[in-house]
Amino acid sequence: MGKRSRYFFIVLEHVSQLSNPVTTWGNSFKIVIFFIISGYLLSMKDYSVISTREFTIRKLKSFGIPYAIFLLIAVVFSIAYETYRGKLSFYILFDIVYSALSLKGISTLWFIPVLFIGEILYVYNKKNNGVRQFVIFICSVFVLLILHFSVGQCRLLDDSYMFVFLYPCMVLEKSVIAFLLILLSDKITKYFLILPLPILIGGGVGSLILSWLNTGVDFNNLNFGEHPSLFFIGGLLGSYGVIGTLKWVSGKGKELRCLNFLGRNSMFIMCTHMPLYVAPLVTYIFKRIVPVDIMGVVYYMRLLSCMLFVIAIEFFLIRIWQWIKRKTKNMKIYKLIFQYI
Repeated sequence: MGKRSRYFFIVLEHVSQLSNPVTTWGNSFKIVIFFIISGYLLSMKDYSVISTREFTIRKLKSFGIPYAIFLLIAVVFSIAYETYRGKLSFYILFDIVYSALSLKGISTLWFIPVLFIGEILYVYNKKNNGVRQFVIFICSVFVLLILHFSVGQCRLLDDSYMFVFLYPCMVLEKSVIAFLLILLSDKITKYFLILPLPILIGGGVGSLILSWLNTGVDFNNLNFGEHPSLFFIGGLLGSYGVIGTLKWVSGKGKELRCLNFLGRNSMFIMCTHMPLYVAPLVTYIFKRIVPVDIMGVVYYMRLLSCMLFVIAIEFFLIRIWQWIKRKTKNMKIYKLIFQYI
């Protein structure tokens, strides 16, 4: 259940229109928990029976094919949306296309190349001895600092086309952070999960407080808030608080159907709920129906309703996609593409 919770907070944040305590808290660790769980799952596998090249090819199929397909659809949707708004220009068109080609992605699709690079680096590091692993770690930190400085300098320069250099640097910086968090998870997760539940819950409460002290977090744009150190500290506390609590709930034989649904269809939901404007459209409609601009009972009811409607639409889309896969199971296109989505 822990690995499924990461998608819940991501979708929840995308249907929220106001900065409220719930989404501010979820936003503070939703990306950290993503890589922490990935590291924990990767650490349970034996990489002595597979080469880095074979692992890369497998991941290239499972990550690259969905990324290419959904990215193409997202590019079409983005161009159509900008045309509808009457704001499509050469600059905007170039930005959309270059976002795709530079692996920055469009909307939530950024996470696929970042996770792919992070996991490849982790497996490569795993296959080296202790000394080389330490050297790789030091080099990664050094490269991260250079990339972070480069991203900052690109943003300071007054040039409309500076994103040509900015986007690749952002992708690499996020990928190195992903690798380091995956690596950290490999080392510490097994110790955190044996802590008593009250301590884990206390960590979750601590991350809630830290999220209020460190607002403005947006990992996709590499904004770590007013106090970047709190982003990583709070991210770890929140991640293990949620993972530990859900692990305890799962141990009691209880399952949350909503989280199960998000977990089973995680790739599809991440690639559609924002790139295909599902969450923004639902949020826009509900905001017009219930125009609440202050937090309160009505606002949270609208937030919950948006969340449920997005999940309902995703359920409908997933059913259609499953039907298409069943009808094409004996075709070449299924073996080449559809089985990986």
